[in-house]
Amino acid sequence: MPRFVTADPPLIERIHDGTFTVWSEGLARADYSRWQQAQLESPWGLAHLRRVALVDDGTLLASAKRYDFTADIGGERSTVLGIGAVFTPPAERGRGHARRLIDAMVEEAASRGCRAALLFSEIGPEYYARLGFDVMPRDELAFECPVETDGSLWARPGRAADLPAMAALSGASRTPSTFALHRTPDLVEFGLIRRRTLAALSAPNRLVVEWLVVEDAGRMTAFLVATRRPRGIVIEDCGDVDPAGAQVAALVGSLVALPSFHPPVVHGWLPEPFRGWTTPALWHEVTGNVMMIRPIGGLAAPRIGGPVTFWNLDLF
Repeated sequence: MPRFVTADPPLIERIHDGTFTVWSEGLARADYSRWQQAQLESPWGLAHLRRVALVDDGTLLASAKRYDFTADIGGERSTVLGIGAVFTPPAERGRGHARRLIDAMVEEAASRGCRAALLFSEIGPEYYARLGFDVMPRDELAFECPVETDGSLWARPGRAADLPAMAALSGASRTPSTFALHRTPDLVEFGLIRRRTLAALSAPNRLVVEWLVVEDAGRMTAFLVATRRPRGIVIEDCGDVDPAGAQVAALVGSLVALPSFHPPVVHGWLPEPFRGWTTPALWHEVTGNVMMIRPIGGLAAPRIGGPVTFWNLDLF
């Protein structure tokens, strides 16, 4: 009889054996486990992240990551189940195990009072639509950024003491939203740990994490978390006391000016008020991961009729 369980360390390693083939990000197998373990053992991960699985008499049928988020949905703060890394071993596919696992995750979350389940689909919306999930539009931009070379904006590397101000500033920078995660300092730190650990374990220059902070009289006025990759720069997170994001624009421009990243193509999600400095945009692209949501616990479907706020740093 299949059982829904929280994975213990031996089962987690068995799960890694399978998921490594899909989500290794170029890491060696041992380093992939180190990367995953760093996320589980982070302060936010210890409290809010679990590997769960469907097993039957020692056989792994399906697995997933369970994230416990808090979000503002339609003006109300609610607990939200995040479902990530859904995986069925090849020998067990086509038997409905992934669906049964998701149903078990949703049932357990409903018992804890969660209002919605959230996921990002890499396989398009059709499969998860059959499970009751609806698409939430979330666009990513790809644009050419002017090169900033005059050095007029001084920035320093970020540090742990900056996390509370970063969480507050990124929240203040967003547009009024019908869906947005409640971003605490430890959640921002979790995203940084995930990116920085991956960069540390990756081949040299494959992934570089930039964490920049601007201050005025000891107060944070802007910050940027970005990753430099072979395809260009990805904006992971940012905030600015300037409503138009002018300081963020200068920080991005300073990274674009680095000689190894031309043409200066930048990817990422930005709140609407920050997008003026991206024009003329080369193109807009919808992220390959489709954002989807499902009401749970017998509650009405969340009303997602306006902007959705979701920073790349928080993608799961």
